[in-house]
Amino acid sequence: MSVANIDNLASVDVAAYVRQRSDPTPGDEFYLHLSDLSVALRSHASTDPVRILDFGCGGSPYRSLFPNATYQCADLKALSPADFEIDEDSRVNAPSAAFDLVLSTQVLEHCANPSNYLCEARRVLRPGGKILLTTHGTWEDHGCPFDFIRWTADGLERELTHAGFEVQTCQKLTTSGRAIA
Repeated sequence: MSVANIDNLASVDVAAYVRQRSDPTPGDEFYLHLSDLSVALRSHASTDPVRILDFGCGGSPYRSLFPNATYQCADLKALSPADFEIDEDSRVNAPSAAFDLVLSTQVLEHCANPSNYLCEARRVLRPGGKILLTTHGTWEDHGCPFDFIRWTADGLERELTHAGFEVQTCQKLTTSGRAIA
């Protein structure tokens, strides 16, 4: 990661970032997409006392969806204070088989090696654990700090299957005319 990228990330308004994702409102730059994403994630909200790893947490905008969880965060050292650090190869210093849920929202497209990232997500999940993952199919190039890849639904399911996951559902968000808007 270059120094310029780290400096650019330090200028991100974390409070605005979190608010736009946890409570998107008309007028926000990416309102339609963030609104659709919020609705989809809220359908997985839980009051269960589960152990969650927010893998690539940013400002952890979806923490409130899991009020009784033991909620831990992992991110690049340069991006935010977190419980665990993700290295340049997407490896995380979190314990194996420790989490009931890995939450990964809009992170996978930033991984230089998505396969490593998904294998790490699988490693930290307890047997029977789940990953709740969102990523872009189409979206403008964006930093934070890099932007490498986009998926079709079939391509994403293939990546997940190769990492050892059994895909239960795959839902496309903000498509067709809504995406154009």
